[in-house]
Amino acid sequence: MLIIIKMFIRWLYISIALSLGIFIGFTLFNLDYIYYFKTTSVLIIITPLLLFIGSISSALLVGLKEKSILISLLTLPFYIPILILTITVLKYILEKNIIFSNSIIVFVFFYLILISIAPQIVIYGLKTWSE
Repeated sequence: MLIIIKMFIRWLYISIALSLGIFIGFTLFNLDYIYYFKTTSVLIIITPLLLFIGSISSALLVGLKEKSILISLLTLPFYIPILILTITVLKYILEKNIIFSNSIIVFVFFYLILISIAPQIVIYGLKTWSE
């Protein structure tokens, strides 16, 4: 339970910074603010998936000394499909005003898998390296 609370707090920090960064970007590029809420909502929904994957990889490699390259090599294959689906969902929402698409079903599948598996993997990884 403590790990889920820590993940939620980290997600809260990331989402606040992300929404402020998107607002600054929209202001600098003089874009319509109609798209701001759609873009922010999609990116805030996607960040927990990336956070779950990052926490799993960092918990599995917590005891290694040279882990910076290994963490990026481990997480990159899991990040790329999520980022591709994020771009697809943003394209559907911004261009075609379609809120529900097949990509959202894939995101729900990713959420169900990662929410059920991520805390157990993180706990197991931390217990293994602490012994």
